[in-house]
Amino acid sequence: MDTSNVTVAIVDTLQDKVSSLIAVLTGQNAVFTAYDITKQLRQENPTMDIPHLDVKEAVFEEWKQTFCDEYESTLTRLKIGQHAYVYHPANVSADSHPLADTPLIGAGFDTDTDSDTDLTVENRLNISRRFLRPMSLIPGKLVQVSAANGVMSLTPTTDTAGDVLVVNADGRLRLGEKILTRAFGTLPAKYRIAISSDKSVIKVQPED
Repeated sequence: MDTSNVTVAIVDTLQDKVSSLIAVLTGQNAVFTAYDITKQLRQENPTMDIPHLDVKEAVFEEWKQTFCDEYESTLTRLKIGQHAYVYHPANVSADSHPLADTPLIGAGFDTDTDSDTDLTVENRLNISRRFLRPMSLIPGKLVQVSAANGVMSLTPTTDTAGDVLVVNADGRLRLGEKILTRAFGTLPAKYRIAISSDKSVIKVQPED
């Protein structure tokens, strides 16, 4: 059989398309959300099935792997009444996004994306030593827990009144089902954890 005229079509995967678009946007120092990526890819590929959840996960993975040194990811309240992670150059505020309203975790916080962000099988959220040690929160120290506007704040305290937890002997802080549900109204499975640049407060926010 003559195969000299056989044409092989190479089709980009969704990850390829996400990566290519991100390269363009970051090259322009653009500020964007995962949904901005989804909308543009849907416009450019009208016959392709492009689920937003898949795009969001792809954007997050691409950020961790390729452009997290140049770009920050800031959880930001949008004017449409929702919140999303805005990807922005380190010297540009997330508030510059056209839909930005009020940042939740906001500027001045260093987000963690590698550990202790998932709910355990026991319905607990573990805050690791990497967050607690910079605040001198060692085993036996007290932590005040408060929540407002869907964000939980953890601060050192010596006052036993209110919602107070004790750092465990292993150096971690465990947030149980009851305290998480009271803070967020539900029991989310994934969380974003951040510590302020001045090492005075840890904030916990459910993932989208």
